Amino acid sequence: MAGIIVETPRLQLMQLNSNAEGSVHLDLFHNVWRDKQATQWSPHGPCENKIASQAWMAGVIPSTTADRSGERVCYAVLLRQNRPEVKGHGTVDDDGSESIGILTLLPSELIKEGLLGSPKINDASRAIGLELGYLFLPSAWGKGFATESIKALLEHYFSEKRKSNPQVMIQIQANVHHDNVRSLKVLYKLGFSTLETVVGEDVVFIGGASRNKSVVKLWKAL
Repeated sequence: MAGIIVETPRLQLMQLNSNAEGSVHLDLFHNVWRDKQATQWSPHGPCENKIASQAWMAGVIPSTTADRSGERVCYAVLLRQNRPEVKGHGTVDDDGSESIGILTLLPSELIKEGLLGSPKINDASRAIGLELGYLFLPSAWGKGFATESIKALLEHYFSEKRKSNPQVMIQIQANVHHDNVRSLKVLYKLGFSTLETVVGEDVVFIGGASRNKSVVKLWKAL
């Protein structure tokens, strides 16, 4: 799936597969992850510089190393008129193109069979468990870009997997702080259901305030 562009009426999703210094992929990733407001609900927080983004990005892009088993998918979200024209490997015209969001799918354990209506998995080789992550720049908030891009990513991912394995079963999970109302609304709109709410005793600074470390766990079957 390297280099794939997924299009929606307003957006283009560019798959990121290189965190090499000087690559457009690293630039697109860092453009979002450096923003304090975009990352305010992430326990990781913002990446202060490109070196930090490079290290963080290494965990979310495809890898063939033995200690990184499991599929990893990372896309930058761009407005359609702002997609950079890639020339060769990791180079781009200096046209000011910028990402407005980042989407990731990372390996996750499968939900217990039959739990809350999850499909029974008779053949584990056909089942894929993934965790969805996403964040957007403040300039993109309130415009439906998160819903539009995530819907397109999940549909594209499922379609591609069905080509090689028509019987594939995919469970998508997401973890959201219970005070992050906007993010919860996006996921419910996309058909996710609440699996459980884990109320933590620890207090962390997240979402611009000190809050209990409480997480709503959601899931969706494809």
